[in-house]
Parts: sequence; C-alpha cells; structure tokens
Amino acid sequence: MRTSPLSAASLYYVTVDDNDATVATLQKNGGQVLNGLMDVPGGGKVAQCMDPQGGAFAILMMGKT
Repeated sequence: MRTSPLSAASLYYVTVDDNDATVATLQKNGGQVLNGLMDVPGGGKVAQCMDPQGGAFAILMMGKT
C-alpha cells in the first residue's frame, strides 16, 4: 500500500500563470511536487504540492477559454 503525506482533509488550490515556473520556484525553495503535473478536463494543468514545512496545497493553471 502506498502512503501519501496528503490527508483526507481539504486541499487549497492556488491559480498560477505558469505551472512550470511555479514548480521550479517551489523546488528551488525546498518544496516538493507530490502528484502531477496532470491535465484537467477543459484544459489547464494541476499539481499537488508540499511546502518545506509540510503544508499541502495544489497549483492550478487554467486552460484557455
């Protein structure tokens, strides 16, 4: 069984303009990508992340409408 640092609680989503740049900045500053980048229906991409203190959140780049 695979364990994950994410719990069954709510996950905050933050919209960003550029997922790749955001992921690079996150990792440069000690954060991690736990799951993703994944395509979402209707366009855009999402990734579940963890900050250096263990706080979980997700980043979302919206697709073109």
